[in-house]
Amino acid sequence: MALAPLATVDDLEALGVDVGSGDTGVADALLDSVSAAVRDAAGSVIAPPVTSTVTLPGVADAWLSLPLTPVTSVSAVKVDGEVVTDYRHVGSRLWRRSGWLNGCAPTLVEVTCTHGLPEAPADIVKLVCTLLAAGLIESDEGLGANRGVSGEGVDDYRVSFTRGEDEVVDKTELPERTRRMLARRFGGGAHVTRSS
Repeated sequence: MALAPLATVDDLEALGVDVGSGDTGVADALLDSVSAAVRDAAGSVIAPPVTSTVTLPGVADAWLSLPLTPVTSVSAVKVDGEVVTDYRHVGSRLWRRSGWLNGCAPTLVEVTCTHGLPEAPADIVKLVCTLLAAGLIESDEGLGANRGVSGEGVDDYRVSFTRGEDEVVDKTELPERTRRMLARRFGGGAHVTRSS
């Protein structure tokens, strides 16, 4: 299932990013790519809401945390394939008085729920647009044209390069700090077995 990008060409233009006249092909491709990277780091669709089915290990505790945020509704819950209805949906968690195990044996809990926001938050739109602007510059310069350049000087001209794991290969790549922030904010991921 293809999701709409987290930002639009109009968002780019509103932030002063020039996408060129007429042909927005590169911008559209980068919007899709950067949006997918942000969603991957967040472990969430962020926006718009979708219905997904996740499978989680059962816990003895009455509370079962769902790894999707925000969860707006839960339509079905199964424990080891058996439908259960004696649960309560509270935020991004489910409560069940008897817990989520059948006796002492491990269980699998399958939850079908709707999750996501009606629209992407403004800071996420700006993040996508900022990364996209860097991608547009890189596209104009030629992919990899300044790969590894970490600094340049004018007097007594000098160029510094970064190599190894600190090297920036793709200017649209999310920094690790940003990846961690997205995972904390949006849940960090889930094993989604089905989405619609």
